[in-house]
Amino acid sequence: MSSIQPVIVVGIDFGMTFTGVAYSNSNMPQPKVIQTWPGKKHETSRKVPSIINYLPLRDEPEWGFPCQYSEGKKEWFKRWLDPEFLDPLRAAEPDSDLPSTTEVRKWYKDFMRCLYLYIKDVLQPQMGGWESKRVEFLFSCPTTFGSQAISTSLRELLVEAGFSQGCHTIEFGLTEPQASAVNAAKDSLQTFENGDVLLVCDAGGATTDFALLEQVSSENERPWLQELAKIPGVDVGSTNIDLAFELLVEERLQAGRVDVAENTAWTMMHSAEFQEWKCSFGDRSNADVPKFLVPVPRLHESVSNSKAGIQRGKMAFSHDDFRSLFDPQVNQIIALVRKHLNNIPQDKYVVRPVHPLTCVAG
Repeated sequence: MSSIQPVIVVGIDFGMTFTGVAYSNSNMPQPKVIQTWPGKKHETSRKVPSIINYLPLRDEPEWGFPCQYSEGKKEWFKRWLDPEFLDPLRAAEPDSDLPSTTEVRKWYKDFMRCLYLYIKDVLQPQMGGWESKRVEFLFSCPTTFGSQAISTSLRELLVEAGFSQGCHTIEFGLTEPQASAVNAAKDSLQTFENGDVLLVCDAGGATTDFALLEQVSSENERPWLQELAKIPGVDVGSTNIDLAFELLVEERLQAGRVDVAENTAWTMMHSAEFQEWKCSFGDRSNADVPKFLVPVPRLHESVSNSKAGIQRGKMAFSHDDFRSLFDPQVNQIIALVRKHLNNIPQDKYVVRPVHPLTCVAG
């Protein structure tokens, strides 16, 4: 890392389902999050979908919100960036439609190119000469990547996407759970003391990460968090809830022998209605909603089918149906939390209680 301080630091959290961007300089009391995105100009969102879509007869791909519901879009490809994860999958399923490493790297580079150009559009009016200003782009590191070499590989793609133009630099900072831990501790209503142990669970779109840290401080020094153990990420996340919903829809359509398009279950899984019900499930706001209704594409509203659970063109799901989608993921997270708590040395566990904090995303 250069000893020359950057004018501005831009933090980028590339997630399986969504990507977040925040920036800060020495004059700002706290980082500012980009909340306005292409395709969503009149609404705010703290993150943009990690999606790229290639259209015929167009040189530039679509990305983010404009292609959120497009068929043929490229999504959920973050884990595939690691050849140690993708190659065994391709070997085990040679006839599957899994992409090649070359294809995935192109999707990542093109998405990052679109993201870089949009960040430039947002910040350049505030900064003036863009490429002449010292800008540090700071990326977090997924714990699920099996090799440190992946950081070098991704850096090359980020350079090709434009992130190192002029006086700009690329850095890989904290791991994703470490970054979540810092944010959780900063925003927590609890007060942490020297020697307190924190267990942070970062439940994301495709992976769940944990960080076990101890607050360390000495007289006249700012406290800092020391990692007690490196905990690998696990394949638990909200995309598994989506896939379970898609399978449930497929089973119902087959049971009711409903004549619909082949990709109906996939389309319903990506629908705004299901995603909204999923994100609000467990909220008091929908506690009195008897059924969660998701429209069946191209099915007339007069159609009902009891075996498929379809009422007037919409498939109905009970709270128990939705709970069955969530429980496998939640139960795995609870089991992992207990496992990591039990693995803490007894002297730390007894003398200094652990403060469990959970950051949920995805």
